[in-house]
Amino acid sequence: MRQSLGTVCIECKETIQNPICPHCLGREINVWMEGKNARTKNILQQEIRKILSAGKLSESDRCIICGERSVFICPYCFAEIIYKRLSRENINKSELIEFLTFFNFKFENTYLSREAERLGMF
Repeated sequence: MRQSLGTVCIECKETIQNPICPHCLGREINVWMEGKNARTKNILQQEIRKILSAGKLSESDRCIICGERSVFICPYCFAEIIYKRLSRENINKSELIEFLTFFNFKFENTYLSREAERLGMF
């Protein structure tokens, strides 16, 4: 019997090690957005919808949170896409730091870890 190697992220093309779907990650970001200004919320909602539409035809593993077969992007790539969008929109530094505090997944030597250093988090 052939064993699956897991779902490959549509962004980085690596096997997804932490299968949390973008729907669940999006819900976490929605919780984080409570109290943020309308502009930030709108930017994030647009980007989340864009990510969700990108994976509609992807085969995937089950999400470890909701159990749906909707994992097509790794949590790291999801967070990086959202962070880069926030950065392009000149969101204030404190919101960027807060986002990285909650969503950088503690990977070393990555774009988000370098951004955390640049913003003086370490």
